[in-house]
Amino acid sequence: MPQLAVNAKNRLGDTPLQQAAWKGHAEVVRRFRDSPAAASVDLAARNAEGKTALDLAQDPETKSEVEKWAKAANNKSASTGGEGDYGMEDYGDSDEEGAEN
Repeated sequence: MPQLAVNAKNRLGDTPLQQAAWKGHAEVVRRFRDSPAAASVDLAARNAEGKTALDLAQDPETKSEVEKWAKAANNKSASTGGEGDYGMEDYGDSDEEGAEN
């Protein structure tokens, strides 16, 4: 099986996850999250504008998928004593529509 460059960046500094999130490809995000490569993905990666995949996701379904992944990664990191902050610092746990970010 070929190695995937899951954290490679394009000329704008976007990773494959950031590109999928920005373009509203919720299914791609889900498949990526469920793949063996998911453990290697840097969810906290920031592009040239300083944005994470969560920042870039505008489509509600895609944003929800990225949030689920980030929350699961944060929970896993907390349970193992790691220092995970995968773009969730500005989002809290509010599910309110239009909540201040």
